[in-house]
Amino acid sequence: MSAVGTRIEGREAFIQAHATLAEQTQKRLETLREPNTRVAVWDGSPGSLMGPPSFDFWGNYWYAHDYFDRELAETYPHFVFFRLREVPNLIHGRQDSLEPAGADTSAVPATPDSWFGWAARRIGRRAWRRTFPEPYGPRTDEVVANEWSGERVSIIAFPEDEEVAELRGWGITESDFLSFVQGRFGTPILWRESIGGVAWVLVRFRG
Repeated sequence: MSAVGTRIEGREAFIQAHATLAEQTQKRLETLREPNTRVAVWDGSPGSLMGPPSFDFWGNYWYAHDYFDRELAETYPHFVFFRLREVPNLIHGRQDSLEPAGADTSAVPATPDSWFGWAARRIGRRAWRRTFPEPYGPRTDEVVANEWSGERVSIIAFPEDEEVAELRGWGITESDFLSFVQGRFGTPILWRESIGGVAWVLVRFRG
């Protein structure tokens, strides 16, 4: 029983720490938001740094293909989902591309871990989507949910780790990224900040 009790206590402590982190993150991002605008957030794949918004935003993006954008806008009036993963595709003029430009998708990686990732991309997603098309239509070219409906964004926020995975890993520099968001949201000011021990990339717009 002592081992079970220790595990339960550890689990409860983990849940409480995570809830505290989510609350800290939401509060800090709220202080940065300008009136009548939203904070556009990406916090991982799947992320959990924002608590319930993270769960709902990711589920809508990954599983529902953005079908519930409007419902989530009503549920979370101060936040909106930022589709960081789509930025490389939009910069390069591609949609739903699953490999970097120029990548050799035919070569099988040597290590088991790399091979598994390769197989998941080549077989698990490409073949599946050819056989069973996405149920809700093609991926939108909105980088922010409801963007073309006039959604106003004053802050974009994402963890620094995600910058490495979702931008640099696909050849997108910080300059590329800032030029891209400037064309959509205004003149950007980028800085980095720790929120609850997590390093974030934050971008404010001057209009």
